[in-house]
Amino acid sequence: MDYMDVRGRYKIPEEPASYFVDEVNLYFRGVQVDKNRKDHLGKEDFAALARHFDKKIFFSVQRTNQLWVAIRDIANIYIKVKGIYTPLFLPWCNVLRIEVYEDIKLAEEWSSNMAPYQKGGFFSFFSGGDFEQAKKRLNIKEYKVFLKKKDFQNYDTKFFKALLPLLNKNRPEFSVPPGKIPVPDALKDVIKDKFFIVEEKPQPTF
Repeated sequence: MDYMDVRGRYKIPEEPASYFVDEVNLYFRGVQVDKNRKDHLGKEDFAALARHFDKKIFFSVQRTNQLWVAIRDIANIYIKVKGIYTPLFLPWCNVLRIEVYEDIKLAEEWSSNMAPYQKGGFFSFFSGGDFEQAKKRLNIKEYKVFLKKKDFQNYDTKFFKALLPLLNKNRPEFSVPPGKIPVPDALKDVIKDKFFIVEEKPQPTF
Protein backbone atom coordinates (compact mmCIF):
# COMPACT_ATOMS: atom_id res chain seq x y z
CA MET A 1 0.00 0.00 0.00
CA ASP A 2 3.08 2.21 -0.09
CA TYR A 3 2.72 4.51 -3.12
CA MET A 4 6.13 6.16 -2.85
CA ASP A 5 8.37 3.20 -1.95
CA VAL A 6 7.37 -0.40 -2.62
CA ARG A 7 11.02 -1.55 -2.45
CA GLY A 8 10.55 -3.53 -5.64
CA ARG A 9 8.42 -6.17 -3.93
CA TYR A 10 4.92 -5.23 -5.02
CA LYS A 11 3.12 -3.79 -7.99
CA ILE A 12 -0.02 -1.74 -7.58
CA PRO A 13 -2.72 -3.66 -9.49
CA GLU A 14 -4.10 -1.79 -12.47
CA GLU A 15 -7.61 -3.16 -12.03
CA PRO A 16 -9.96 -2.06 -9.20
CA ALA A 17 -8.81 -3.45 -5.84
CA SER A 18 -9.66 -3.22 -2.16
CA TYR A 19 -7.29 -3.20 0.81
CA PHE A 20 -8.35 -4.16 4.34
CA VAL A 21 -6.01 -3.31 7.25
CA ASP A 22 -7.13 -4.86 10.54
CA GLU A 23 -5.85 -3.82 14.00
CA VAL A 24 -4.17 -0.70 12.61
CA ASN A 25 -2.37 0.09 15.87
CA LEU A 26 -0.17 -2.99 15.34
CA TYR A 27 1.28 -1.38 12.20
CA PHE A 28 1.63 2.28 13.18
CA ARG A 29 0.52 4.54 16.03
CA GLY A 30 -1.94 7.27 15.23
CA VAL A 31 -0.30 9.84 17.54
CA GLN A 32 3.26 9.35 16.25
CA VAL A 33 2.94 11.91 13.47
CA ASP A 34 6.64 12.60 12.86
CA LYS A 35 7.58 8.92 12.90
CA ASN A 36 4.74 8.03 10.56
CA ARG A 37 5.77 10.73 8.09
CA LYS A 38 9.27 9.31 8.10
CA ASP A 39 8.48 5.59 7.99
CA HIS A 40 5.06 5.52 6.27
CA LEU A 41 5.02 8.55 3.97
CA GLY A 42 3.88 6.54 0.96
CA LYS A 43 0.80 5.25 2.77
CA GLU A 44 -0.52 8.77 3.30
CA ASP A 45 -0.07 9.58 -0.39
CA PHE A 46 -1.63 6.31 -1.50
CA ALA A 47 -4.69 6.90 0.71
CA ALA A 48 -5.07 10.40 -0.73
CA LEU A 49 -4.81 9.16 -4.33
CA ALA A 50 -6.67 5.85 -3.92
CA ARG A 51 -9.81 7.02 -5.70
CA HIS A 52 -7.73 8.06 -8.73
CA PHE A 53 -6.32 4.53 -8.85
CA ASP A 54 -9.80 3.01 -8.48
CA LYS A 55 -8.82 1.52 -5.12
CA LYS A 56 -10.68 1.28 -1.80
CA ILE A 57 -8.94 1.12 1.58
CA PHE A 58 -10.63 -0.06 4.78
CA PHE A 59 -8.96 0.53 8.16
CA SER A 60 -10.27 -1.29 11.24
CA VAL A 61 -9.65 0.42 14.59
CA GLN A 62 -11.04 0.16 18.10
CA ARG A 63 -10.69 3.92 18.68
CA THR A 64 -10.56 6.65 16.05
CA ASN A 65 -7.29 8.14 17.35
CA GLN A 66 -5.50 4.87 16.57
CA LEU A 67 -5.58 5.80 12.89
CA TRP A 68 -2.94 8.26 11.74
CA VAL A 69 -4.55 11.70 11.62
CA ALA A 70 -3.21 12.40 8.11
CA ILE A 71 -5.23 9.43 6.86
CA ARG A 72 -8.16 9.80 9.24
CA ASP A 73 -8.97 13.34 8.11
CA ILE A 74 -9.28 12.39 4.43
CA ALA A 75 -11.51 9.35 4.98
CA ASN A 76 -14.69 9.39 2.91
CA ILE A 77 -16.87 7.59 5.46
CA TYR A 78 -16.65 6.37 9.02
CA ILE A 79 -18.54 3.22 10.00
CA LYS A 80 -19.28 2.53 13.66
CA VAL A 81 -20.40 -0.89 14.87
CA LYS A 82 -23.34 -0.39 17.22
CA GLY A 83 -23.85 -4.02 18.18
CA ILE A 84 -24.53 -7.60 17.12
CA TYR A 85 -27.60 -9.61 18.06
CA THR A 86 -29.60 -12.68 17.05
CA PRO A 87 -33.28 -12.02 16.24
CA LEU A 88 -35.82 -14.28 17.94
CA PHE A 89 -37.59 -14.92 14.64
CA LEU A 90 -34.30 -15.58 12.74
CA PRO A 91 -32.20 -17.79 15.04
CA TRP A 92 -29.94 -18.88 12.15
CA CYS A 93 -28.47 -15.43 11.53
CA ASN A 94 -26.65 -12.59 13.26
CA VAL A 95 -27.57 -8.95 12.68
CA LEU A 96 -24.80 -6.36 12.62
CA ARG A 97 -25.98 -2.83 13.46
CA ILE A 98 -23.83 -0.05 12.03
CA GLU A 99 -23.98 3.74 11.75
CA VAL A 100 -22.38 5.57 8.83
CA TYR A 101 -21.00 9.10 9.10
CA GLU A 102 -19.49 11.32 6.44
CA ASP A 103 -17.55 13.50 8.87
CA ILE A 104 -15.04 11.93 11.29
CA LYS A 105 -15.28 14.82 13.76
CA LEU A 106 -19.04 14.49 13.77
CA ALA A 107 -18.67 10.77 14.44
CA GLU A 108 -16.48 11.42 17.45
CA GLU A 109 -18.80 14.07 18.90
CA TRP A 110 -22.14 12.41 18.13
CA SER A 111 -22.49 10.29 21.27
CA SER A 112 -21.70 13.07 23.75
CA ASN A 113 -23.60 15.87 22.00
CA MET A 114 -26.72 13.86 21.24
CA ALA A 115 -26.97 11.92 24.50
CA PRO A 116 -30.22 13.66 25.57
CA TYR A 117 -31.88 12.57 22.31
CA GLN A 118 -30.85 8.94 22.34
CA LYS A 119 -33.67 6.46 22.50
CA GLY A 120 -33.94 4.21 25.50
CA GLY A 121 -35.78 3.73 28.74
CA PHE A 122 -38.99 5.44 29.81
CA PHE A 123 -38.31 8.70 27.95
CA SER A 124 -37.84 7.07 24.52
CA PHE A 125 -41.52 7.80 23.77
CA PHE A 126 -40.83 11.54 23.95
CA SER A 127 -37.27 11.74 22.63
CA GLY A 128 -37.47 9.31 19.70
CA GLY A 129 -38.76 11.88 17.19
CA ASP A 130 -36.09 14.45 18.04
CA PHE A 131 -33.45 11.77 17.86
CA GLU A 132 -34.44 10.69 14.35
CA GLN A 133 -34.76 14.26 13.11
CA ALA A 134 -31.30 15.11 14.42
CA LYS A 135 -29.82 12.10 12.61
CA LYS A 136 -31.46 13.18 9.34
CA ARG A 137 -30.13 16.73 9.66
CA LEU A 138 -26.62 15.42 10.34
CA ASN A 139 -26.89 12.87 7.51
CA ILE A 140 -26.17 9.93 9.82
CA LYS A 141 -27.46 6.67 8.38
CA GLU A 142 -28.09 3.40 10.15
CA TYR A 143 -28.03 -0.04 8.55
CA LYS A 144 -28.59 -3.63 9.59
CA VAL A 145 -26.44 -6.29 7.93
CA PHE A 146 -27.77 -9.85 8.11
CA LEU A 147 -25.08 -12.53 8.36
CA LYS A 148 -25.46 -16.29 8.39
CA LYS A 149 -24.63 -17.48 11.88
CA LYS A 150 -22.55 -20.32 10.43
CA ASP A 151 -20.38 -17.92 8.42
CA PHE A 152 -20.12 -15.51 11.32
CA GLN A 153 -19.01 -18.21 13.77
CA ASN A 154 -16.49 -19.64 11.30
CA TYR A 155 -14.67 -16.30 11.05
CA ASP A 156 -11.47 -16.74 13.06
CA THR A 157 -10.91 -13.59 15.12
CA LYS A 158 -7.83 -15.04 16.85
CA PHE A 159 -5.47 -15.29 13.89
CA PHE A 160 -2.98 -13.03 15.69
CA LYS A 161 -2.48 -15.91 18.13
CA ALA A 162 0.13 -17.15 15.65
CA LEU A 163 2.33 -14.23 16.79
CA LEU A 164 2.64 -15.53 20.36
CA PRO A 165 5.42 -18.08 19.68
CA LEU A 166 7.39 -15.39 17.85
CA LEU A 167 6.90 -12.85 20.63
CA ASN A 168 7.84 -15.34 23.36
CA LYS A 169 10.80 -16.85 21.52
CA ASN A 170 13.41 -14.37 22.78
CA ARG A 171 11.76 -13.46 26.06
CA PRO A 172 13.38 -14.84 29.22
CA GLU A 173 11.37 -16.77 31.75
CA PHE A 174 10.17 -14.49 34.53
CA SER A 175 8.34 -15.63 37.62
CA VAL A 176 6.65 -13.38 40.16
CA PRO A 177 6.73 -14.55 43.79
CA PRO A 178 3.37 -14.77 45.57
CA GLY A 179 2.29 -11.52 47.20
CA LYS A 180 4.53 -9.33 45.07
CA ILE A 181 4.15 -7.11 41.95
CA PRO A 182 7.00 -6.27 39.51
CA VAL A 183 8.26 -2.68 39.62
CA PRO A 184 7.47 -0.95 36.27
CA ASP A 185 10.44 -0.01 34.08
CA ALA A 186 9.55 3.67 34.42
CA LEU A 187 10.21 3.50 38.20
CA LYS A 188 13.39 1.40 38.19
CA ASP A 189 15.61 4.50 38.41
CA VAL A 190 13.85 5.44 41.63
CA ILE A 191 13.07 2.03 43.12
CA LYS A 192 15.95 -0.44 43.08
CA ASP A 193 13.90 -3.42 44.24
CA LYS A 194 12.46 -5.74 41.61
CA PHE A 195 9.08 -6.17 43.31
CA PHE A 196 6.50 -4.36 45.36
CA ILE A 197 5.25 -6.28 48.40
CA VAL A 198 1.48 -6.55 48.45
CA GLU A 199 -0.16 -6.80 51.85
CA GLU A 200 -3.75 -7.93 51.79
CA LYS A 201 -6.03 -6.27 54.31
CA PRO A 202 -8.02 -8.65 56.46
CA GLN A 203 -11.62 -8.95 55.32
CA PRO A 204 -14.17 -7.81 57.91
CA THR A 205 -16.39 -10.48 59.33
CA PHE A 206 -19.98 -9.96 60.37
